[in-house]
Amino acid sequence: MSILNICLACDDNYAQYAGVVIASVLLNSKKDESFVFYIIAHNLSEKNIVNLFALKNIKNCEIKIITPPEEFFEVCKEVKTLTHITLPSYFRLRVASLLDAEDRVLYLDSDLIVEKSLSDLYFTDFKDNFCAGVVDYLGQEQVMVNSGVLLINLQKWREENAEKLIFNYIEHNKEKISSGDQEIINAVFKDKILLLPDMWNVQTLNFYSFSNYEMNYGIVHFIGGSKPWLFGSFMPFKKKFFYYMSKTEWGCPSLFWQFVSNVYSYLRYLKRVPFFWLRPRFFKALKNGIARGLGFKLKTNLI
Repeated sequence: MSILNICLACDDNYAQYAGVVIASVLLNSKKDESFVFYIIAHNLSEKNIVNLFALKNIKNCEIKIITPPEEFFEVCKEVKTLTHITLPSYFRLRVASLLDAEDRVLYLDSDLIVEKSLSDLYFTDFKDNFCAGVVDYLGQEQVMVNSGVLLINLQKWREENAEKLIFNYIEHNKEKISSGDQEIINAVFKDKILLLPDMWNVQTLNFYSFSNYEMNYGIVHFIGGSKPWLFGSFMPFKKKFFYYMSKTEWGCPSLFWQFVSNVYSYLRYLKRVPFFWLRPRFFKALKNGIARGLGFKLKTNLI
């Protein structure tokens, strides 16, 4: 039996979306995979706690809720960054202390869905790196990994006192940090981050996929401020997201709500980008979308 340690972080507003992540992990797991979910939480309601533990009904697993000391993250409150980056985003920076009995953990943001068994990702050889992740595709000048899916070498973090390095960096750069925990992790660990295949963090924002419309996707990550649960959001994989949400105690919006939301999103997108169908990315999406629907990869190139 393989045991996988999965870590998520959330406050009360994101608890149900963390639940969607867990549901997608369990529904796509293999029979011989066992899971321990560590949820680093902030101000969870009793109802959300009950709903999180109800996810065990999908597949038996361990769910452990950890409430970190607030003083752990006081300096993070002084970082001025993007509006959708909240305090729980920094919780992953203390995993070595909070999960002191584990040697490795897979950290997952609460705005993604898992579409495959995670064993191939989880048991990746670190090769003496602090962590492993997929390149972030929002166009930075330098190579940077996206911190929403991060395989963390907890043993090395403790050996190298990584948390001290992290929080020293924050203290000395809090006025300059613009993209939160992701910028911090990449700056501190630099060349000691193992790059993973795109399939383990296919980043999608609105119409676009920033991972070259990866065909063999394992994790789909809804980056940016637009999320599938927001009315009028426009992005691929929304239907899959609501499928996993329907398997949780929170349930999902009605089919009518989803239909109206989709119609509105199409109209809004068409108004903003009236000639989107002339873009090469549109044909990439169309080609791979058709291929996924048919179950094979098209050999013809539409662009």
